[in-house]
Amino acid sequence: MKTRFLLTSMMLLFFTVAVMGQQNNVVVISKQQKDAEKLYNKAKEKYDAKSYQAAVTDLQSAMKIKQDLLEIYPLLAMSENALGKADDALKTLDNYAAKLTGKDSAYRLAARICYQNGDYNKALTYADKTIALKNGDFEMYYLRGLSNFQKADYQAAIADFSTALGSKKDAWCYNDRAAAYLQANDNKAAIEDYTEAIAINPKGQFYNNRGYANMKEQNYAAAIEDFSNAIELNAKDYMLFNNRGLAKFHLKKYADAVEDFSQAIALSKDADYKAYSNRGVANFKLKNYAAAVSDFDNALRLNPQFGEGYMHRGNAKEMLRQAEDACSDWQKAAQMGVQKAEDYVNNQCK
Repeated sequence: MKTRFLLTSMMLLFFTVAVMGQQNNVVVISKQQKDAEKLYNKAKEKYDAKSYQAAVTDLQSAMKIKQDLLEIYPLLAMSENALGKADDALKTLDNYAAKLTGKDSAYRLAARICYQNGDYNKALTYADKTIALKNGDFEMYYLRGLSNFQKADYQAAIADFSTALGSKKDAWCYNDRAAAYLQANDNKAAIEDYTEAIAINPKGQFYNNRGYANMKEQNYAAAIEDFSNAIELNAKDYMLFNNRGLAKFHLKKYADAVEDFSQAIALSKDADYKAYSNRGVANFKLKNYAAAVSDFDNALRLNPQFGEGYMHRGNAKEMLRQAEDACSDWQKAAQMGVQKAEDYVNNQCK
């Protein structure tokens, strides 16, 4: 039986930079400025319409007219990145940085693009460059933390999130540091961080995540309370009912668990095998063996590769004195690598 927790991903917030043209040769420069800005504005419209190649063409034309119209560079990089040309986007941003007195904005956008593309090492490199120029930068330490989390360097992620939180108390940053603590098996620290996140912004996701952490600490009553609070905020999320059902199951409240798993099944519109499997196990505990068999039938219909489902169904069939069918299910489970099913086959199917 499985549950879940949520981790945020960094939103990319883009920007433009307005720079005044030089005053020498005013008539010529002014016309260049107008022509380049006209192309830039067309490119913005095309970018917004997701016509990225057309945007690139206009921006490159604008750049030929006036290379020091600096707002061209971020939009060009974003357009190139949207076309899957990450290397071109980073080259554009390096050129942008070379033209800036303060290179912070170029490196910042490069870090965001690298993170978005899953290049976490480069994201860290550009974040470091930004931090070197601007100490105490919440966004870049936060992005560093997310990148280190994705690299499974959880202690580094915790350190980065902690530095970010030192400059700004942010609910999502607490949430993400909590996720890193969970991966580092520090469940109590995770619970504390989720509590901080909830105090700032009582979102259903944060209650759900704290419920998961409480489950890991075997604080099942507290987990039920967290999942219930999350359900009050989002009563259409079937996983919340599934998770609360799991907590009730661990407290041996099997009938209550069946109710929650049934609600999860109804809300999922027959799309998730786990809720059927969980209800099947709860029904088995209640000695509702025929109902358990039906639940495992549905779980296996949705996921025929679910080896434990065959094992559990075999157990329920055994209790219904369907020995031959039970052995058949155990054999299938054993073939899928379920060790306990192999033991059943060896001990009971001779």
